[in-house]
Amino acid sequence: MAVARGRGRRGRRGSDAVDSHIGQRLRERRRQLGLSQAALAARMGFTAPQINRYEHGTTRLSAAGLWRAGKVLGVPPGYFFAGLGERGRPHETSELEALALKVARHLDRLSPGVRDKLLAFIASLTRG
Repeated sequence: MAVARGRGRRGRRGSDAVDSHIGQRLRERRRQLGLSQAALAARMGFTAPQINRYEHGTTRLSAAGLWRAGKVLGVPPGYFFAGLGERGRPHETSELEALALKVARHLDRLSPGVRDKLLAFIASLTRG
């Protein structure tokens, strides 16, 4: 049976799954750093729509692009392959780390006394 080729929706097997995984890791790291797609694109010499396509796995990021992304995002190129082939949802940890970074940025703006009270309150919620 011949395999149809074209620009239709791609499956989740083979290199398409790899492209999706790499795009997901790109998006997670960008968000961890608080960068917009436009800001990342400017730093990498791409356009925001290109970054969007990479993040959604609809366009494959070249080896040179992975290298450039790693440099801009402060990670080795291998970062984009971490967790590839593992079952489950390894990106949930990265999403939690991104949220923690966002909370930390807000906490940093508070006075030490307010920060301590807020942290004590959060801890009390988890004891319930």
